[in-house]
Amino acid sequence: MKIAVVHEFLLKMGGAENTLRAIMQVYPNADMFFLNADEDIFHKNFAFVKNQHYQTSWLGKLPKCLRRLSRLFVGAYPQMVEAFDFSEYDLVICSSNSFGHGVCTSVQTPVVCYYHSACRYLWDWKNEYEKENKLRGIKGFLAKLLFFKQRQWDFLASRRVDVALANSINVQKRLRKYYKLESEVLYPPIEMLEVDEKLFEKNEREDFFLIASTLTPYKNIELAVRVFNANGRRLVVAGGGADMRRLKELSKPNIEFLGFVDRSKLVDLMSKAYAFVFPGEEDFGMAPVEAMSFGCPVIAFKKGGLLETVIDQETGVFFQENTQASLQNAIVEFDRIYPELKLSDCRRAASKFDKRIFQEKLKNIIDKTLQNV
Repeated sequence: MKIAVVHEFLLKMGGAENTLRAIMQVYPNADMFFLNADEDIFHKNFAFVKNQHYQTSWLGKLPKCLRRLSRLFVGAYPQMVEAFDFSEYDLVICSSNSFGHGVCTSVQTPVVCYYHSACRYLWDWKNEYEKENKLRGIKGFLAKLLFFKQRQWDFLASRRVDVALANSINVQKRLRKYYKLESEVLYPPIEMLEVDEKLFEKNEREDFFLIASTLTPYKNIELAVRVFNANGRRLVVAGGGADMRRLKELSKPNIEFLGFVDRSKLVDLMSKAYAFVFPGEEDFGMAPVEAMSFGCPVIAFKKGGLLETVIDQETGVFFQENTQASLQNAIVEFDRIYPELKLSDCRRAASKFDKRIFQEKLKNIIDKTLQNV
């Protein structure tokens, strides 16, 4: 049985990449395909994979200085995906949040696609993407033409998928709306590490709020920065990204930016934080669930995938509106209910997303797919 696994970009280790890692642990003999990949990240995180010679599109073969400008080649992404040759494979698994689902295979080769999302800048984030990237004038006109053609391709590409898996009910609805594609929900995996029961004792917690996120505008970290500037409470921000310098300039001394942190440091932070703050909207949102697995309650925006993971008034609280007042009110409400919270409930809620459950369900789905070929 020869299996190929496709993932668009391996340039960092985020939630989608950790899910890819869990997939490869089930199928370590599979060959891996990327549009672009960082060799160091691959060897550090996928050393267990049998074939260490992954394949990339022509983008991944360019000099590093050009590969960093990959967004300049966005118009060619569909062609890059279609250029991969899967004629010798019995199964293709796609881990996709943009163009990966458009692989071309023979009739005898089924495609199982795990959707982290539909390609959001083509669909529901179209207007926000154009504003964020200042796509106006002739540049905006050309971008609109490109995205119009890519939306057509993206819809047709979804027709090539034999089995569609969605990472949340939220994404399942999006696949149905934009692709008219029915899917099965398979929540992404969380590594449930063994923990000391002391984690669930509140006197072991420290008086700081935690954000762990890539620092880009759509993550909405600025909202939290402005709220904590005003209330003076201690906020620790773990993660880096294009928006880091601007956010640091906005912040007062009570807000600390750590930059990218390794896994052990992140676990330590989640094990000590008073609460995990999540001001953005995500399709699933793995970081808050990871925080809950270490007994850390969540304060989150009441939208997206967190409605499926955070239990209001039990494992955290929601704020209703994307405003400073609404987030501050949620912090006040969290302070009020904190004495009644059981931190072990956070751990219990997170256990539903254990990696072992994900891997077992994925294997069953793929075994069934192969039986029906």
